[in-house]
Amino acid sequence: MRLSHVFVAIAATFLVTSEALSTTTDSNQVKISKVASPGGPSQRMLRTHHNTYEDDEERSLDPKAMKKMMKSKMSAKDYAKNL
Repeated sequence: MRLSHVFVAIAATFLVTSEALSTTTDSNQVKISKVASPGGPSQRMLRTHHNTYEDDEERSLDPKAMKKMMKSKMSAKDYAKNL
């Protein structure tokens, strides 16, 4: 009977020192971050759709502007000055 009391005391001491029965949330253990790490395994290469109209910049004259320049005999340098 006394040996069982010793085992209970040893088990209780072990549980207290290992904080297995601790009900407080503020312990010295390292907490796992819920934010994914930048180089972690959760980073996936997702498909992206590049829109060409966003990257497209018109740098030339349209046909209407060219006809207008020809009728008024305007050079490209004169047209650039107007811009």
